[in-house]
Amino acid sequence: MMYQLACGQAVTPVASYEIGRRMRWLIGDLSHLYLVLRRRSTPFPPPTRRQAAYDVLLRRDKRRTTEDWRYGDLAPFWYQLVHEATSVLRRGDP
Repeated sequence: MMYQLACGQAVTPVASYEIGRRMRWLIGDLSHLYLVLRRRSTPFPPPTRRQAAYDVLLRRDKRRTTEDWRYGDLAPFWYQLVHEATSVLRRGDP
């Protein structure tokens, strides 16, 4: 829809959508896990290390779709991963 708007095309309305679908941002989840494991400050009470690792690495939910991990196109995931890792290294996190 945003592409259609940007190109000046008529926007095709969405007639239906799946209720209960959840979107996961894998890079964000990995960053959160890193903060919890390194015991960095977070804006909310962090979960335990074990709970954070389970939530990010092992928890399965059929209603959840990963935003940045697509088997047919991994380039966005790798780009974000390199960008996030570079950002961490520049900050000088031990």
